[in-house]
Amino acid sequence: MLTLLTNVGNNTSSYASWTTPGGSTALFKQNEELVDIFTCQKVYANNDGSLYVESPSGMPQVRQVSRGKMEQSLM
Repeated sequence: MLTLLTNVGNNTSSYASWTTPGGSTALFKQNEELVDIFTCQKVYANNDGSLYVESPSGMPQVRQVSRGKMEQSLM
């Protein structure tokens, strides 16, 4: 689970962005599917396992590896 928080407040003109590392220090696998637990929006890790996330209006982001994908990787 990846939780991203910011203190920009609810100013509609503000946003924050994050990029997780890729390559040998990647948190995710290539093209791994993650789901935002608040909005159910799906996003995918980049080819190097990095992930870029934007937070419109400073809203929190909580991303989790898709359950179906987690079960497949355990097999």
